[in-house]
Amino acid sequence: MRLRQFIPELLLLGSTTQARPTEECPDGVSIIKVQPEVIVGLQPVSISAVFTSNTVLTIDGTTIPITGAPTTLVTAFTITKTSTRYITG
Repeated sequence: MRLRQFIPELLLLGSTTQARPTEECPDGVSIIKVQPEVIVGLQPVSISAVFTSNTVLTIDGTTIPITGAPTTLVTAFTITKTSTRYITG
């Protein structure tokens, strides 16, 4: 699943490089459209298990203590990871 978020045009007047007039930008000022793309990764996890002794499960950094053994664990959850990349053009 991908979610996209749009940001309006940015006017870049000062930067570490000198703005030079070109045929497209005779005054040396450029408008750059920056479009961040937010990527959301969803990973469903389902657990159905019998534990004969107390233990600890670690799934993607989440710790699940299993106590009161023998016991049965039935659960489902979703691991979500988000990253952002920027596209200019």
